[in-house]
Amino acid sequence: MPDQSLLEDFVPGTTLAPGRRVWMLRQQSSAPVWGAIFLDAELYIEKVNAPAVLQRLQQSERIPPLLALFVSHNGAADRHTDFICNPDYADFLAHDVVPWLLGAQPGIDPRRLVIAGLSLSGLAAAHVAVTHPD
Repeated sequence: MPDQSLLEDFVPGTTLAPGRRVWMLRQQSSAPVWGAIFLDAELYIEKVNAPAVLQRLQQSERIPPLLALFVSHNGAADRHTDFICNPDYADFLAHDVVPWLLGAQPGIDPRRLVIAGLSLSGLAAAHVAVTHPD
């Protein structure tokens, strides 16, 4: 059964065809001013149970209201290609995913975006942060 707290969508790619599926965590309270992009969505959602963890942290006010977006790794082959400092993937995140996220929640300050990954996707998160600091 799909997690009812997540809304599934698709972000088309201009540098990475065709794009990637994404899941956005439904907001429970006030409008968020922070945003978080989690790479390896399937791992964060299915193995880490990140949506439930984020909801508990927000409910207990241990973290501020946060718009969380989980980006699909799109399978093992794409995961390996995308996450090894691929400039096209970094451009996709910076030029397609970030504007899409900011359009979904206009109140988020782009300087209050974080990107996270697990192991190999952590390398991709660091790569996009270094190559696209804005």
